[in-house]
Amino acid sequence: MAEQNIRLDPTGDVAIQFELKNRARLSLNLANAISLNQLPAQIGHASESAAIVEKSRRHQAIDILADEVETEVTIPFGAEPKIFRCWSACGNHIRTVSDIRIGGLTSFDYLENDSLEISSDWKQIKILTLNADTLETTWKKITRKSAKAPLYDATQPWISIVIEDVSGASLEITTGEDLWRLFKPCIENGTAQFLLTFTDHAITVKRVLGQWPAPLNWAQRTWRSKWHLAWNVAPVRKSLKATAKKNVWDMASLICPTGTQKQTGNGACLMASGTLSALKKKVRATVGAQDARPVVLQNWAPGFCKVASHCGRPNSQEMLHWDLTEMLQFWEWANRQLVRIGSSFTVEIPDDSPFAKLPSILGLRTPPTTRD
Repeated sequence: MAEQNIRLDPTGDVAIQFELKNRARLSLNLANAISLNQLPAQIGHASESAAIVEKSRRHQAIDILADEVETEVTIPFGAEPKIFRCWSACGNHIRTVSDIRIGGLTSFDYLENDSLEISSDWKQIKILTLNADTLETTWKKITRKSAKAPLYDATQPWISIVIEDVSGASLEITTGEDLWRLFKPCIENGTAQFLLTFTDHAITVKRVLGQWPAPLNWAQRTWRSKWHLAWNVAPVRKSLKATAKKNVWDMASLICPTGTQKQTGNGACLMASGTLSALKKKVRATVGAQDARPVVLQNWAPGFCKVASHCGRPNSQEMLHWDLTEMLQFWEWANRQLVRIGSSFTVEIPDDSPFAKLPSILGLRTPPTTRD
């Protein structure tokens, strides 16, 4: 039996709600300045707005540092496609995995999932894009005065969007680690579309995974999307206060197996199992030694890579990915281990990194707090 609503309030000025009466929908309110609503998925003429919520479940960690909400909905038309979502909330971010599962022969010419509508008295929008050939990134800053419609319209996705409100609040929407799904040509000669449009007080983020000139018959298939939200309710500034003695780990000195380095040249890729194993070994050793000094990881920054073995596909030629999502997951895991001995895990990213001011990155500077 599905719950009616699931509400998370990590802090007094942030409200997260999963509305489950008719369909599984995420909504977010930041200090009454920025609000976000997830729009229904669309499979041809069938809309998720008519879906039935079959299952919903909330998992809360025993240490109350993280929450996870899983949902399953069915669109009651034709072969009854299902949509599975998993939202993982920790600190100032929510990681999302969304699967549209076609279980039997289904005909459609349009597929849209995880589009968003954002209300904000926005001041500026920053869009980070990636050249998939050179792995070079570019930031584009758009102010209210310079804005022209559409803000973004391409067959390949943005890496990150950061919306800054006049109140000082900011919202980040970032593509997940599995870039190989989104940067390759759409199957069956279809066309993907990633669109960002605006009005004075609203922004629409549209993700069309595929559109075709005529309906095609699809057999069993799963379409996956991975992304995350992050936020700040006020501008984040570096603290100049003295802190307790720290246990500093240097990512550049971490001993990792051969072949784990990122192609962008900024250290070992966290998508590589050997890198994660080395970091987890250090965490477990710290817990075993009962060393309660706060752990700080330095000299790490997200980066892009095409080495397929990092994604568990050693026989594939290339698979484009990046490792920010993996760090968000590891930061959560490390804190849940270290809190047992009164320690914590934070990350200090170099100031010259193009990702240094992303809200999700700024959130790694402090350990997660307990959630209501």
